[in-house]
Amino acid sequence: MTSSDKIDSFLSAQDYYDGAIQNLHFANDVQVYDNNIEQQMDMNEKEVTAAMADDLINLEAEQADRVKVEAITAAICQYSTSTKASDR
Repeated sequence: MTSSDKIDSFLSAQDYYDGAIQNLHFANDVQVYDNNIEQQMDMNEKEVTAAMADDLINLEAEQADRVKVEAITAAICQYSTSTKASDR
């Protein structure tokens, strides 16, 4: 039996074939799983970034509203007179 015959015999053995197919399926499943994880992480990163941007916009709007309220309150306090004082 030549080395070529031995290789052919080994490669045609059912156990080798079944094992190779199982390994191939496992490798494909792992690759698909890795790709899904990477896609999910990319999507989560975009969603988190968008959520953070929305939160930042909301905080800036809230801060602007506070500044307006403080300015209005200060103007009222500075330029208004109480009714009791004007009645005297």
